[in-house]
Order: sequence, then structure tokens, then C-alpha cells
Amino acid sequence: MESIIEILSPLIDLVSTDNGAISNFWWTWTVRIRTIIAIPIQCVVISTRQAPIYQHIAKKALHLKELGLSNSKIAEHLNVNDKTIAKALNCINE
Repeated sequence: MESIIEILSPLIDLVSTDNGAISNFWWTWTVRIRTIIAIPIQCVVISTRQAPIYQHIAKKALHLKELGLSNSKIAEHLNVNDKTIAKALNCINE
């Protein structure tokens, strides 16, 4: 059975310098790598943003659209602009 010196000697030759000292980079390979999984994290959510207005009115806008109203009439009824209605209708269709 081979000794550990016989097994490692080819590797030591690769990392040896001209004066026979072993280079420092050989030992840096054995350092443990910490991962984010090994570090427990706790946080508190202080405040959250409200959902955008187009998400709030999407169902109502779709209902009015199904009744045959145009985007501008729906916007007038819901007190928003027609771009918001278009975005609400696209949101509900996705």
C-alpha cells in the first residue's frame, strides 16, 4: 500500500517553487466555502406597496367591456384614463 507521501508527491512537485518551498495557494484549496444556505436569515417586512390601480379595477373593467362599453366610456365610469383600462384588460387576460 502506498504511503500518503508517495501519493501526494506528484502534487507537491506541481506546487513547489524553485527553492523547494510549497506555494501558499495549495493550502487555500482546503478552506471551507460558506453558502447562503448555511447562514440563517430573518427579516421583517415593514411595509408593502399597494397593488396598482389597474389591478384593482381589472375585474370591473372586464365586466363593463363584456357589456359592450368602449375603453373611454369604462375609463370615464371608473374615473381613470383609457390607458389604465387597456392595462387592466391586458392584466386580466394574461
